[in-house]
Amino acid sequence: MKKILSLLFLVLYIPYGYSQNKENPIKFMLDLTNVKDDMLMVEMTPPKFSSNEVTYRMPKMVPGTYAIYDFGRFIKDLKALDKNGDELSIEREDINSWKISDAKKMKKMTYWVEDTFDSKDTGKFIFEPAGTNISKDNFVINNHGFFGYFDDMKDNEYDINIIKPQGFYGATPLIADFSDDTRDEFKVNSYFTLVDSPIMYNIPDTTVVSVGGADVLIAVYSPNKMVKSKFVAENIQALLLASADYLGGQLPVKKYAFLFYFFSGTPGSGASGALEHNNSSFYSLAEGAPGQVAGQVKHTAAHEFFHVVTPLGIHSEEIGNFDYNVPKMSKHLWMYEGCTEYNSMIALVRGNVYNPKEFMHEIERKISVSRFFNDTLPFTEMSLYALGKYEKQYQNVYEKGALIGMCLDIKLRQLSGGSYGLIDLLHDLAKKYGADKSFVDNDLFDEITALTYPEIREFFSQYVEGNHKLPYKEFLNIVGLDYSGGMKDKEFSLGSNDINFDMKTKRIFVESDNIDVFGKSMGLQKGDQFTKINKQSLEMGKIQSMITALVSTAKEGDDIEYEVARKDSDGNEKLVTLKGKIKKVDGESKPEVKLAQNPTDDQLRLRKTWMGS
Repeated sequence: MKKILSLLFLVLYIPYGYSQNKENPIKFMLDLTNVKDDMLMVEMTPPKFSSNEVTYRMPKMVPGTYAIYDFGRFIKDLKALDKNGDELSIEREDINSWKISDAKKMKKMTYWVEDTFDSKDTGKFIFEPAGTNISKDNFVINNHGFFGYFDDMKDNEYDINIIKPQGFYGATPLIADFSDDTRDEFKVNSYFTLVDSPIMYNIPDTTVVSVGGADVLIAVYSPNKMVKSKFVAENIQALLLASADYLGGQLPVKKYAFLFYFFSGTPGSGASGALEHNNSSFYSLAEGAPGQVAGQVKHTAAHEFFHVVTPLGIHSEEIGNFDYNVPKMSKHLWMYEGCTEYNSMIALVRGNVYNPKEFMHEIERKISVSRFFNDTLPFTEMSLYALGKYEKQYQNVYEKGALIGMCLDIKLRQLSGGSYGLIDLLHDLAKKYGADKSFVDNDLFDEITALTYPEIREFFSQYVEGNHKLPYKEFLNIVGLDYSGGMKDKEFSLGSNDINFDMKTKRIFVESDNIDVFGKSMGLQKGDQFTKINKQSLEMGKIQSMITALVSTAKEGDDIEYEVARKDSDGNEKLVTLKGKIKKVDGESKPEVKLAQNPTDDQLRLRKTWMGS
């Protein structure tokens, strides 16, 4: 996950087929005009049950988040009622599950839902693009936060009735079966489709553009009206045109919705980013002047949109049969996230949205950031255990994962004489599998090798399921780019390279014993949480700008003072003041990528087929 600046999430595709049980729908009603204490009531008319005992569940985890969120935490006062309004027996099995006795007698279920954007719950904070918002001028309806499912009935039809405030519009990839000034009704074929289809209600600010055979909706909520949908559409249109060109002239969807929530102030997660879905993506970004938000809109939207390639049409059984309460991980985050991030980069440079210099700078940046992670950890192993022991390595899917995609693309073009690249491979995989057919997780590398070249199996063995470091110089040389590690520089630090963000305390902290010479001179310790620097409080949302300002004005020998929160041997937190003198430490070797001075004809030809120039 990308925290502080942006957080990009994986889409897990679930097919949009016909409902398997249209005759036994599960019906919900949500009244947005009846808000009490930041909560909304959900009313459910249950389906017909064949058993007297059923279990109602809210998701433990939802596709793409790679985090255990336990949405049952936000459900209050759940009741199951018979035809006379009498309560049936309910047993709370766990935080997300309710066992209901005499289910055949149940005629109605009710419960209250607390929103997550400003929840006081002390559990893991839910990143806003996956969360819910309940306020007088905006409702974020990520459906997994409001509606649950019964075991073995996830393929029933879901009928959702939403009563809305006067003048509000529900932006969503769904098509309403009924809509007027006060009510929307949606009928969807399964719980999977429901979860995959967020809805954002507010006074409408929308723009529709047509690109590559698709109608694209851009909906914006900007509390201070600083960002308009027309401006966002103008910025997105260029990347959509570039994406369509890269994909062969047509977008792989007929309709798509970009839902943008721009927050004012600091969000509860302290981060911004997006959550991707099959035919839409939901964004939580900082509100600002158009010039300030344009870059983040472009980069984030480019990544999210390219998830329509994978895993939309290419996914393993773990994804195709996603279990919301006992999720299983796939080995192939290198493809789902890494190749998606890389495709968003290469498509924009090929489409002249970014110039070659900007593209090469992004390669340099990703190499630099990837060094903060374990470079010898096999990517398949990290992917399998991203929910547990390798949770802190997950961010590398957007850094080294993208670089794996880049090197694979270059290798394919070298072996094919420039005629076949990564996007061609993904197209061939999509033809073989497609939206409704999952591949076997352990078979993918052999399947790709059968479609391409024997050398590609060795690539995967060494650099994806093996512990070999990517030889960037070797791969970039194939396409006429020079790579060097650059010179080691002296630079300012906070005292450690392992600085992370604590979502509960909203502080940055020293994550490991990897403390540099300056940090040791200050007396920093593993676990120290920064509260003040030079007597200035590190306020969430301003941490990065404050540190940037400090580094830009710092001089060796200047006095510096930290206030850190440190736990004693009993686990009690106390504030400790640390004083010292600023000093530079040895920095990492800085990567440098540039055009080769005297490229060969083969290098130039391959570079053109790869980068477009």
